[in-house]
Amino acid sequence: MDEIIAKVGPEQSIELVEYHHHSGKTVSLGHMTPQDGAYLARGMLACAVALCGPDPPQVGTVIADAPLPVQRWATRRSDDGLVLTVTIQSGTELTFWVPRSSVRQSRGSNA
Repeated sequence: MDEIIAKVGPEQSIELVEYHHHSGKTVSLGHMTPQDGAYLARGMLACAVALCGPDPPQVGTVIADAPLPVQRWATRRSDDGLVLTVTIQSGTELTFWVPRSSVRQSRGSNA
């Protein structure tokens, strides 16, 4: 099964790529700034939340401006990966862990 993944692009950009599991090759879908990536991620998260509700929106509905009220955030390295901790206004801490095994090193444009 193929999937769309993000990888670090040139000049501190984010590159969206289609990863073909059967061949191990990637096809670039374009680059974006880290800020654009954050807005895209926020929009995708908002759409996912809206689709999980009891009355999902119709096809074509734009779910705009659904901010995540971040009070503070921190990153750290662990023995087996990278950790991002985000604290939102309610005091809830969200922890995202990226295991070392998930970080694929690029071997040129086809990795």
